[in-house]
Amino acid sequence: MAPTTKNPTTQLVETATGAAAAPARMSPLNSPPGTDQRQHKRPISAKLRKAINTLATNPKASITEAAEQAGMRRESLSQALAKPHVKTALIQAALTELSLEAATAPVRIGALARDAESEHVRLEANKVLLKQITDSDQTSSTEINIQINLG
Repeated sequence: MAPTTKNPTTQLVETATGAAAAPARMSPLNSPPGTDQRQHKRPISAKLRKAINTLATNPKASITEAAEQAGMRRESLSQALAKPHVKTALIQAALTELSLEAATAPVRIGALARDAESEHVRLEANKVLLKQITDSDQTSSTEINIQINLG
């Protein structure tokens, strides 16, 4: 039989034997996996966004410094950082910063290989560049030789 609805939040479900099951209330426990109805997507204020960006872009920045730069109290920032949606925003900002750094790393290594004042730094930068070239050559030109003897 098809499920019958008593009210919007309570549903009676018929089992295979036809007996009515206990009411299934719409709650976080009955929601599909990966969804949390208690945690609503909350907007992040401009001040909090500024503090998050400070923490993500400056590894030496403390919570106190990030709060001061954003015009927040340290306690408010600490409480906000304990919330899951703020933690997620901080992680995403840090990953974005990391990906930007990774994109410019080869240019910086090339500049060090050419222009560094220290011979040791130039040598190490050139080693990194050579390793990258040899690694990319090995992965791009893989050969397979198959020999079949019919005799």
